[in-house]
Amino acid sequence: MKTFIFNLQEKGGTGKSFLTVLQAYKEQNNERSLFADADASTKSTIRNLKFLENRKPLRIAEISLLDARGKIVRDKLLSIMEQMVKDLDYDNYYLDFGAPESQQFTELITKDLLPTDLKAFEEHLNVKFVFNIIVAGGTAFGSCTDYLKKLVDLLGDHFEVNIMANEAMFYNFEHLLDELNQFAKASGEKVNSVKRFGDFDISNETGKNILSNIEKGLGVENLSFTAKLKMNNELAKI
Repeated sequence: MKTFIFNLQEKGGTGKSFLTVLQAYKEQNNERSLFADADASTKSTIRNLKFLENRKPLRIAEISLLDARGKIVRDKLLSIMEQMVKDLDYDNYYLDFGAPESQQFTELITKDLLPTDLKAFEEHLNVKFVFNIIVAGGTAFGSCTDYLKKLVDLLGDHFEVNIMANEAMFYNFEHLLDELNQFAKASGEKVNSVKRFGDFDISNETGKNILSNIEKGLGVENLSFTAKLKMNNELAKI
């Protein structure tokens, strides 16, 4: 079955695009996976996935929810997804949402649709929806978890929802990871899993090599040997 993977978080700078890059590294040689940048403000996914440019079949794409005035049209997402399934034959469609688009997604399923309507749309497309909600530690934790709780309440009874903890942003805040795990446990079957990603120390040479590689939009093959080992360990988490 075809799968749409949504990477969401309305708080900016938490690692949505970073997670998408790691997913693209993991799927680099899988021609059945497409990565779509839905972040109108930064387009960082497109920049960081240069290593997938000019591939046949197409591996990266831009999607815009904006109208001619630059305003987000929430329900435009549905027609875009329907067209993607019709025109682009992939097994996995990874969608990287920006902070504004993530915020509007919750509006979509509270003001325009019900979660049950979204489930009906999933069944209409004959696909599976998976929602990855990114959470960062430190001062961003409160805003991230507010969004997390909102989406878990809305989606958790109907879809697979995963909590994705940006591990590098939990240094010195390990107790917050415990809170995440406790929240997931209390949510029962509404949360499928809690996964960690991005445990890269950019103060050492391996971490610097990985960060530089991502910023340049290069693939895994351009990493140093030790950086490849570290990257493989990180990709196994997601």
